[in-house]
Amino acid sequence: MHIHSGQKVDLTISGESEIKICLGWDTDNRDIEIDGAAFLLSERGICENDEDFICNSQPISRQQAVIHAERGGQDKEVITIKPALIPKDIHRIVITLSIYEGEARQHFFSQIVRPFLRIITEDRQEEWLRFDFGQGMASKTAVVIGELYQQQGVWMFRTIAEGLNGGLIGICNYFGMEVMEEIVPKPIRLAEVIYLAKIRSHRQPSIHLSHATTSKGRILRETN
Repeated sequence: MHIHSGQKVDLTISGESEIKICLGWDTDNRDIEIDGAAFLLSERGICENDEDFICNSQPISRQQAVIHAERGGQDKEVITIKPALIPKDIHRIVITLSIYEGEARQHFFSQIVRPFLRIITEDRQEEWLRFDFGQGMASKTAVVIGELYQQQGVWMFRTIAEGLNGGLIGICNYFGMEVMEEIVPKPIRLAEVIYLAKIRSHRQPSIHLSHATTSKGRILRETN
């Protein structure tokens, strides 16, 4: 079933205990590097702990409720979510895509073809929901695709498709994380990467950041 921006879906309708959110896209530019991520947010709408930021260099959340994995084929990345295991202090899970060093390299979503999110059921391994997005994001380097949230004890999924600037750094700051740089030997390997996050206690900042994003486990740079 195709869904559109702003649509809400009751995830319990599928009857599944595990939801696979698959992210895919095409591009003719092989230099573009794209990353999917999940932000587990508290009631305040921010990422309270650095372990609640799930990406390919930190692929497993607390209680293994959210697991990130890379794939080949049409699904470039898959985020598996088990609603029954989501910690009680998590109220929303936001799914994002970002382009590594987009502004600096002049890589934007205008160069990405047919980006999509689709939800696969656990038992049948069939596509249940599909959301094609990308319109109106020509000059953007990141996108908040959608979110899982609780409504009267039921986990729902809402499509958003909000394009942003600042890449992954912009998204991190928006959800309450300040990300700083660690010096590590080059070339950087995933096992050598350290993410440092200081959690903001004040309100969410607006997104208006410059040239720092990350891809495939590279170090994030503070841009304040």
